[in-house]
Amino acid sequence: MHISGKSLASVDRESSLYSSLRDAHQRIAKKDSTTWGSKATAEASIRLNWVDLPETSLNLLPQISHLTKKFASHKRVVLCGMGGSSLGPEVIALTYKKEIFIFDSTDPNYAKHAIAG
Repeated sequence: MHISGKSLASVDRESSLYSSLRDAHQRIAKKDSTTWGSKATAEASIRLNWVDLPETSLNLLPQISHLTKKFASHKRVVLCGMGGSSLGPEVIALTYKKEIFIFDSTDPNYAKHAIAG
């Protein structure tokens, strides 16, 4: 990992925090759920499966192909998600110039307005 910028001058490169942050990417690659501390270990352990996607995502191609054919006639997608869960699909839709409606709210009035059109 390479760290640069003005704030680098104030970083203590001998500190344990610096060492821990410098090596964090390697710990994440190993799916080390303790990377974020003991209080976050349980939650982190169920949220690290994305790390394997470069190796496992090719196995999903048959399912993706099936779904693509099944929904080929559909012209509109509504995604219900919050925050980061909707960012990936939004980027994909923009990249391929596809229409997508992202419902990113828990506000009942927003839901009522969105459903009403």
